[in-house]
Amino acid sequence: MITITGLTMTFEHRTALAGVDLSIERGGSVAVSGPDREGRTTLMQVVATLIRPTSGTIVIGGLDAVTEVYRVRRLVAYAGPTRILPNRLRVDEYLRFVSGARHQPSATADIAADLVGLNRNAPIEALADEVRGRLTLAAALASGAAILLLDQSFDGLDAAARDRVCE
Repeated sequence: MITITGLTMTFEHRTALAGVDLSIERGGSVAVSGPDREGRTTLMQVVATLIRPTSGTIVIGGLDAVTEVYRVRRLVAYAGPTRILPNRLRVDEYLRFVSGARHQPSATADIAADLVGLNRNAPIEALADEVRGRLTLAAALASGAAILLLDQSFDGLDAAARDRVCE
């Protein structure tokens, strides 16, 4: 489902990724670990088509992720460390917006909120950073995307919630 070959990403004078090769079959999962500032988030953002790689190829679901960005984005949901969210909405409104934009039933939003332990009626502007992270994860789940890219998305989840999400 995902094949990465020779992926390189450089930022001015710093190389974040150098010749990454990776293959993930449908239904598979991969954990990427390592010290801070070593390219984990960059890898996720490149695969999510949020930034364009310097070189290399990424094929997702048979689509070239560099030349067919918008088609690939229909397959992928990214939940990363960025917590930029629409503060004027409640949790349930935001999750229903996300699920609706991806043509998922509204119940998908409620299930996602429950999986990560969110109060559906809470205003987003009142959420602590840890809870905003759980909301980002819930949004990825509510999207119904075939591929979930979870970048530090389990931070702040208790063991039971982590197990429910992984099921």
